[in-house]
Amino acid sequence: MNSIKYLILTIFLFSLCSVKAQKLNNTQTNDSLPKQLKPLQLIDGQILGPGLFLSVNYDTRFKPKNKGLGLRLGIGSSLLGLTFPLSINYLIGNNNKRSFLDIGAGVTLYIPSEQSWNQFEQTTLLPNTYIMYRYQALKSANTFRIGLSQMRIFEDSGFIPYYPSISLGHILNRRN
Repeated sequence: MNSIKYLILTIFLFSLCSVKAQKLNNTQTNDSLPKQLKPLQLIDGQILGPGLFLSVNYDTRFKPKNKGLGLRLGIGSSLLGLTFPLSINYLIGNNNKRSFLDIGAGVTLYIPSEQSWNQFEQTTLLPNTYIMYRYQALKSANTFRIGLSQMRIFEDSGFIPYYPSISLGHILNRRN
């Protein structure tokens, strides 16, 4: 069981690191290269939400805009085990503004600890959704999210609880 945890953690850490190399000829310098916008990337800490109790998440857009379709992945703790939330989200709002409606859906991989006494005694995938208000202060590079999350936890009863969630973060590639 421990080898599964280390494998998932290793894959997660490698997915956060991406390197892109470009060869320059003798006549080009870094200053003469055209500046291309990169998709907005941020990292945040979240209380409750898809990571269950506490989580650290990486969020990126698929296109070089502040809004639109994106990916969110993280690592968290539920006090009874490790969690790995993964979701696709969509930001609705004006691209030049700071306020967005953040709608997402995905799954959380839950890996129970050795002392787990809850209903999940084995690794489980938990579907989740959320709707959040997101504020992105582009000049100071700070972010704030607050809203509601839900997760299907009890399979037999079909109970899907709604619970509040809040996160604070930082934009990694701030635009001036």
